[in-house]
Amino acid sequence: MDNLNSKILIFSFVLFLIFCLNAFSKSNIAIIDAAGRGDINEVKSLINNGANINQQDRVGENALIEAAEGGYIEVVKLLIENKVNLNLKSKWGRTALMRASSKGYTDIVKLLVNAGADINIKDNRGRTALTYANQRGHQDIVKILKAAGAK
Repeated sequence: MDNLNSKILIFSFVLFLIFCLNAFSKSNIAIIDAAGRGDINEVKSLINNGANINQQDRVGENALIEAAEGGYIEVVKLLIENKVNLNLKSKWGRTALMRASSKGYTDIVKLLVNAGADINIKDNRGRTALTYANQRGHQDIVKILKAAGAK
């Protein structure tokens, strides 16, 4: 009977670990979704409950990239305050700064540049934030990036 009880105990413990890992994983992906919707209250709650702000989804997107692409400056600020990695790249090598530059979000670009985002980092095709801003005609962003030393 002791052997059976030991097996049941081990099995129960393994199930508990799987449950915990699954819950943790869902909270990490949830922060990406919440940031992409601009839901600052949910992002705050997830951060307070230990979500990994640098978690990347299956294509390498993270909360900062999603918030920057959506134009959610308050979420971007919150993530920066919580020490998000400013230079994480998606599967295609794109960063939050590239996304904000491409979309024309001047205030987010300023925020990311001032926070220390790498302005000369290249995506998988050799493009930089400056390239994206130029291609989309966002001259105000081009000026900001050049003033910060973009090449």
